Amino acid sequence: MVLKEVDTKTDGKPVFKAKVLLAEDNLTNQIVARGLLNLYGVEVVVAENGQKAVEQAESTKFDLIFMDCQMPIMDGYEATRKIRQFTESQTAQDVPIVALSANEMTGDEDECFSAGMNDHIAKPVSQDKLTAILTKWLTSPVCL
Repeated sequence: MVLKEVDTKTDGKPVFKAKVLLAEDNLTNQIVARGLLNLYGVEVVVAENGQKAVEQAESTKFDLIFMDCQMPIMDGYEATRKIRQFTESQTAQDVPIVALSANEMTGDEDECFSAGMNDHIAKPVSQDKLTAILTKWLTSPVCL
């Protein structure tokens, strides 16, 4: 788990000092996810397909990656496998990868975990679910 500082806005929402890669091919989903993540103070970099996500992950340090499972050119499963190959040889600690999926079936979660993802969140993503994921992967228990 990546340990990051957490601050709190006056409305009670946590604010994270983190850089997140959002691998998502759908423009509407990109806009919505970026808007939600920006509410938490998260810096967001968007990759519109799996290949671009791999390229971004190889060239930039991210605190968390949100990975759409179904994308053109390279799907999220293959992109995650490639990122894991790279990070295993380059760093001691893997960046957390959270699957973004339209499916909530147990088999889908198993496939995500088999590919090397750390967590799973189903679309559409609610603010409560997003808060829980960000808190789980980006904050130190001391800050809570």
